[in-house]
Amino acid sequence: MKSLNCLKCGKPLTPRQILNHRKYCSIACCNKHKFQVRKERLTTAKQVWACGGGVESTTIAALIVQGKLPKPDLAYITDCGWERSSTWEHVNNFLIPELDKVNVRLQIIKTVDYTENDIIDRNGWIRIPLFVKKNGKIGKARSFCNRKWKAQVANKWLKKQGVERCETWFGINCDDKSRVRKSQYWWNQNKYPLVEQEINREECIWILGQMGWPKPLRTSCFICPSQSNADWINIKENYPEDWAKACEVEKYIREIDSNMYLHKACVPLDQVKF
Repeated sequence: MKSLNCLKCGKPLTPRQILNHRKYCSIACCNKHKFQVRKERLTTAKQVWACGGGVESTTIAALIVQGKLPKPDLAYITDCGWERSSTWEHVNNFLIPELDKVNVRLQIIKTVDYTENDIIDRNGWIRIPLFVKKNGKIGKARSFCNRKWKAQVANKWLKKQGVERCETWFGINCDDKSRVRKSQYWWNQNKYPLVEQEINREECIWILGQMGWPKPLRTSCFICPSQSNADWINIKENYPEDWAKACEVEKYIREIDSNMYLHKACVPLDQVKF
């Protein structure tokens, strides 16, 4: 009979244990070995890059191409269904081809594959930070979109990829250190490569210029109330489909509550004088 040893302590297994296809001499050795293997897996964190498609994320891509940042184990960008067309033009026509050259695959995760991207959730809460005008006073609603449409979606996707522990890179420059946050998930810790290397916004643009890469437009959803007038004008003049959808969304919201608006002027979007 073939002689086999315990995977944990190395003690020879008995003939009966071998016939029963045992790998350990005892339950104690089995538990200790499995715990050790799991601990080793959890100790080695995968490097994950959460791309946003903007200037800072494109700078991270440039640093990866230059070899100044290691290639991430996984790279993704979330498509919540409301992202500007200008963002996808940059991602699909430039970022993905450049990253492919260094064998980094930027994967697009669709929100609707993991959760819903409705403006109003099942409990009737508006997810985006709309402007509210009541009794002559203007306020702003709370935002629930980023957590539901991006953070939760990314975590579910990572788990589906078999990730047990990781560090996720976010594109925040050192001028915006106030945006640095500690993760609420023990298995998925936040990492900020640009902050660590003390790269500010101007240096990001300089790095892209040195490589001959285009400076991407600001990223956000085309229905985001936090956009500036310049952003709204750009959408209206250059991306008519996005503009038409934004107007339709606001009309839908105002049928539910006529006090809510996408623009801070608190008039219907198609009537705003920029």
